[in-house]
Amino acid sequence: MALFGDPHIGMFPHAIPIGRIVDRINAESVDAVFLAGDLSYHPEADDIPEHFAALGRLEAPLFAVLGNHDVGFPGTDLTEPLMRALQSAGARVPHNRALNTEIGGHRVIVAGASDLWERRQDFSFQASLPEGVPVILLTHNPDTALSVPETFRYDLMLAGHTHGGQVRLPGFYKRFIPVRGPFDRELHHFQSPAGERLVYVTTGTGMVGVPMRFLMPPRIDILTVHLPETDKTPPAD
Repeated sequence: MALFGDPHIGMFPHAIPIGRIVDRINAESVDAVFLAGDLSYHPEADDIPEHFAALGRLEAPLFAVLGNHDVGFPGTDLTEPLMRALQSAGARVPHNRALNTEIGGHRVIVAGASDLWERRQDFSFQASLPEGVPVILLTHNPDTALSVPETFRYDLMLAGHTHGGQVRLPGFYKRFIPVRGPFDRELHHFQSPAGERLVYVTTGTGMVGVPMRFLMPPRIDILTVHLPETDKTPPAD
């Protein structure tokens, strides 16, 4: 599967366009695509449909959540136009809910959490999750791992937000990663009160603050996730 985040389309004209990202992902023949939020960075609302129309060309199912810049922390709340763009592209947006689906022939629960800084995360859906089905939790900010209820079982969290520091000056960049937890990039074995949790953080493709990346190039992560066989076909949502 493919994971990317933080394209931050808007203010910086040299940000990698969504069409180019889509072409790279389609060349990998993945079973699913996960977009970990912060699609925007102060764009004109009227330009959003054009900016994100290329997501509709993805050849694999798309699961997406919004990030802090998308929902107005900081800037304008662009939730409505971005959600319309995602809907037009056929994306499934699991904000504070779980989708019982199939990826690569395997039954999977794709759960999602809305942006942490918006303070509207709600994990009450956990009570209805079936036993024995792998759970992938998609969110924007990896600090979500600090607030997930101990009773909520998930097998892998996918997140973005950190940019891997974006300007990765050794000895300095960690001071500027906007997280409280021990999250930077790639796979983390996070020790939660409920035990070890796997949290994978994509470093993203875009930029904020300054129009550059240094020692941290744009990246789309291609992940191989080994899932157990399941006997039941997922019900329709």
